[in-house]
Order: sequence, then structure tokens, then C-alpha cells
Amino acid sequence: MRIYLASSLTNIDNVRQLRDVLTQHGHSITYDWTGHGQVRGSQEQLRTIALNEMTGVYDAQIVIALLPGRRGTHTEIGAAIAYHKPIILCADDVSLFDTDSSETTMAYHHPSIWSKLIKPSHAEILQEINKLEGSLWTNPGTHFEVG
Repeated sequence: MRIYLASSLTNIDNVRQLRDVLTQHGHSITYDWTGHGQVRGSQEQLRTIALNEMTGVYDAQIVIALLPGRRGTHTEIGAAIAYHKPIILCADDVSLFDTDSSETTMAYHHPSIWSKLIKPSHAEILQEINKLEGSLWTNPGTHFEVG
């Protein structure tokens, strides 16, 4: 499957590890933002990075967000919702999904969210991708269209 990994630079090591596991299992990463580091530079450089990241989300079949995230992560989650992409959220803290928490966001409760995993292993993420892939083949679009 084509996958976009969204997260913040604070999670870059986890993103790289997951990227490597996913590619070893035959998945492809639509855009690997870990190579450019901090999003700083000229307006042209920032524009190029923004286009590359949004194209990565658009080209993905699945978006996986490793939380906590910052502005860029939430921009990518929002783009995935707008593009009707299924999203897997991975967090270390279940309170991020608590509707009474100041740490949650409406995006975490959108119908495009396929699953919310707490402290998942790489094997659990791969298992969730396999479930999602099977659903996409048997019921294309049924989980992700907003009516």
C-alpha cells in the first residue's frame, strides 16, 4: 500500500523505524519528510516542502499519524480528511482521544479515522494496515465518505 506518515520532528526516530518496517513489508512511503528536517528556509523552499507533503498525502492510500503532533501533523491529518483518506492514529497517551480532554481535536473523531491505537507495536500497525487493505478491496470508500 502507499502510505504517508505524519508526525512531528520530535518523533522522527519512530517515524524512520516505522518507515523501514513498512517498506520491508512491501509498502511504499509517498513522501519521506524526515530527510529535510526543520521546515525553515526561503519562501520557495517552504512552498516546495508544502507541495511535496500535500502531494504525499494525496497519493497515499492510508495516512498514519504518530501522535503527539504539531501544526504540520494536524495540517496533514486535515488534508487526509479532505481527500477522504483512511487515517490510523497512533498515540502513547489515550487521553488524546478523550472527548473531555483539552488535548483532543475534532479531527481525532472524524469518520475518516479508521482506528486509534495506543502504544502500538510495529506488528499491530501492520495488522491494522492489513485489515484496512482488506476493507478497501471489499468495500471501497464505505468507511471514509462523509455524507
